[in-house]
Amino acid sequence: MSSGGASKRQEEPNEQRDPFLSSEASWLINFVSMPVDEAIRDIKAIKPSLFHLGDIFWTENGKFYIVTAGKKDSSDVYFYRIQGLDGTIRVRREDQITDLYGSPTAMPLDQVSQLLSTIEFPNEPTLDAEILTQIYIRRNEDDGTVRGHREMVQISINAAQSTSVSQIRRMMRDSLASLIPAGRQDLLSIFNNLSAADEVGQIVVSANSKYHLGDFFFKGNVSYVVTAGRLIRDGRNAPPLLFYRINGTDDSDRIFSGDEIEKWYGQVQRVHVDQVRSVLMTVPRITTDTGRHILLNRYFLYSESGEPRTRAVALDLERAWLASLQGPSPQPVPEMNDIPDRICSICREPLRGKKGKKNRYGKRKVMKLKGDMEVVMLNCRHFFHKKCILDNQIRGTRDTCPLCRRKVKTMHTDGVLRLRF
Repeated sequence: MSSGGASKRQEEPNEQRDPFLSSEASWLINFVSMPVDEAIRDIKAIKPSLFHLGDIFWTENGKFYIVTAGKKDSSDVYFYRIQGLDGTIRVRREDQITDLYGSPTAMPLDQVSQLLSTIEFPNEPTLDAEILTQIYIRRNEDDGTVRGHREMVQISINAAQSTSVSQIRRMMRDSLASLIPAGRQDLLSIFNNLSAADEVGQIVVSANSKYHLGDFFFKGNVSYVVTAGRLIRDGRNAPPLLFYRINGTDDSDRIFSGDEIEKWYGQVQRVHVDQVRSVLMTVPRITTDTGRHILLNRYFLYSESGEPRTRAVALDLERAWLASLQGPSPQPVPEMNDIPDRICSICREPLRGKKGKKNRYGKRKVMKLKGDMEVVMLNCRHFFHKKCILDNQIRGTRDTCPLCRRKVKTMHTDGVLRLRF
């Protein structure tokens, strides 16, 4: 996803859900209790505040946060409510925001609208429209750069003349999505008669296809996802051609060949897994099983933040998953007691986890590491944290062991890859 060149900052340390500072916690209650107009009045597009309604920040791990309210106190100190696609809500003073999040990210309006659609405002049903309106007034639609003050004032006057919020939203809506042609509707019957396995078998990780199951595109205010793919002979003497089924949050159902997709949908987008889940829930055709297949395939292809994995890593993850479904691996799989009591050579943290307190028998229990800190053994019998070795291969596009430089052919875990569904 385009970042517009804005600087990125690391995620806030020790992030928790709804982590308010004690001195600022009361502002959350204030923002919820006051009318929407009052909660956003001080940070509208042409106001002199440092940050404005709809400003978006992009953290280094691929998460997005957006300013959804702001107000200055009696001492003229601004406080901002910042909400994330991951469900977090924070209240921060103006002087804290740059250090924690960096500068606002310049982003086209259609992408902002798509991101905004994944955040719920149950007690403020008009807030999403107000945010889009202020972004439209303050920033250019195509690239998200800030307009001149005079232009902002004129657009603000025009927007104020609209009779309702819905008219303002229609004024901003990008019509490009409606220009996508219907595609090969004559092939829909072929796709509809395929089994679930046949629909996706030719566009999974191991398939040599241009696009893969779960690839994402954005156009206008709409998200699109590749949900199926099949080699079809388009004519008696024509060679088989791979066609892709693409479904959108606008209820569209189109089929295109791989050569046409970039023309109408653009490049595959970098999407955080939280956003993927949100979008899949809004695409009418995607069932629970289809969604799980898409998330699984994306786990092989992309990191949680949407960063593409190397093909070697993606194939290793897919093979490990398939092997876990077929029963125990014929090669020795390490158990926790087999893991050496030493540090991971990549992150310099203990492999076996920290030792707990002594029990009444004088023994210390070793706390197992879970999730991203799961330990894996390469075919050369060197041990690393799973996250460390995968990140190392992504950054350096390496398929060798960091210690002995042998080629990585297999990667053993405790038997099952833990997927986040």
